[in-house]
Amino acid sequence: MDLLHHPLFRSVLVPALLALVLCGLLRRVAGARWAAAGTALALVVACAWVVGWPSNPGSLIGKLPWALLGAAGLGVALEALRAGLRTQWLAAAAAWALMLFVLGVTTPLAGVGAWAVGTAVLGAVLQPPDDTADAPALLAVAGLGLAGVAMLSASLLLFELALGAAVAVTATALWLWPRARIAFGPAGRIAAALGWLALAHATLRLTQAPAAALGLLALGFAAGPLLERWPRAARPPWARPLWRAAGAAVCAAAAIAVVLLAGTGAAPGAVPPGEGDGYPYYTPRW
Repeated sequence: MDLLHHPLFRSVLVPALLALVLCGLLRRVAGARWAAAGTALALVVACAWVVGWPSNPGSLIGKLPWALLGAAGLGVALEALRAGLRTQWLAAAAAWALMLFVLGVTTPLAGVGAWAVGTAVLGAVLQPPDDTADAPALLAVAGLGLAGVAMLSASLLLFELALGAAVAVTATALWLWPRARIAFGPAGRIAAALGWLALAHATLRLTQAPAAALGLLALGFAAGPLLERWPRAARPPWARPLWRAAGAAVCAAAAIAVVLLAGTGAAPGAVPPGEGDGYPYYTPRW
């Protein structure tokens, strides 16, 4: 059995261990402020482990590792500059526009819509304080929801990539919950947010997943904070990320229901729509 290429290893164990170990190592070497850069590095390595590192990528899937690397570099630069929230959002929104141009859109109108939704998602991810697990909770649940949508839409490759990203962010959240020991600043959350948007865009482009399902997943970034505010009874700080995750989970469940009702999955034995680019999901070597 080829352990290094097994999905459970490269999409669960690798992202989780990398995020846990790298965040802890950077916390000890560079301080809590830089620890979240380990999350960005874990996302890049996990994606490249699955897809490879094409020197001249021609497909959307082949461009994803480069897109994640660029997002990680932007987050590190913003962290080094100690950029404010507004500057982070503007820089991330500009990076998202560039990513859409590189990854490709079906029509200019669709590109504008994707950019608008993406900027709203970025605002929701960047808003929570750095010393809470609020942002990782939203990203983790949205990532799991995206993995479910990709799987039901017959792209096991995108399922694997989305699952790996969700697991990496979940591992990072363990450093922030129930008490914060690192800061989840732009060094980590920019790459995580832009990575989620890139994978959602790939799912929309390469599969038959309904746009409504992806829209519901994006809505989860706003539903989480709204649900966290109700009821108004006082709650301990450690409970806030759980409420936000619950709100995002409701939207993720609704997105999966939309895919199931739409019946857009491929027939058994059919070639998954997102996997005709020379990137097989998993070829076991016994």
